[in-house]
Amino acid sequence: MPEAPFPPLLAEVQFRAAAQALPGHVWTATPAGAADWFNDPLLSYTGRTSDDLLGDKWLSIVHPNDRAGAAQCWKQALGSGAVYDAEFRIQRHDGAWIWHQVRGTPIRDADGAIERWVGSTIDCNQQKLIELAADRDRLCVGARNRSGVCSPTARFPAHAICHWRVAPCSN
Repeated sequence: MPEAPFPPLLAEVQFRAAAQALPGHVWTATPAGAADWFNDPLLSYTGRTSDDLLGDKWLSIVHPNDRAGAAQCWKQALGSGAVYDAEFRIQRHDGAWIWHQVRGTPIRDADGAIERWVGSTIDCNQQKLIELAADRDRLCVGARNRSGVCSPTARFPAHAICHWRVAPCSN
């Protein structure tokens, strides 16, 4: 005989305890997409309070060049019920903009209706900078092949000379 599910309150307490114990960043949102909880590591990382990020105020920690794309991707996930998966820069407590992969998964009831969203953010800054440097190198090689000369700006890190936008939604 299958075990009875945990009572909702106990399940919530256990979830939050587990999420607080993780070093990673965990968040939840209502079925409509309003952010309603953040674990302490996320708040510490951003230097913000929960009140600073509730609802759609979480967009305040997203790089200005990435906000519209992050919001649009979130809107698409909410409309389709698909997993939210995006890469964008989040402002750290010291003001630095760090690339993160952000994923949100809908939690559904027995009838398939979304009860809430649970998500995480993972620092992917090193990988993103490697990818951007590789893109810059490919552009430089292409320019060199066409003109025989590589632009002096190609010696600078890509993030110093380019404005990047949020990666396209994967859903």
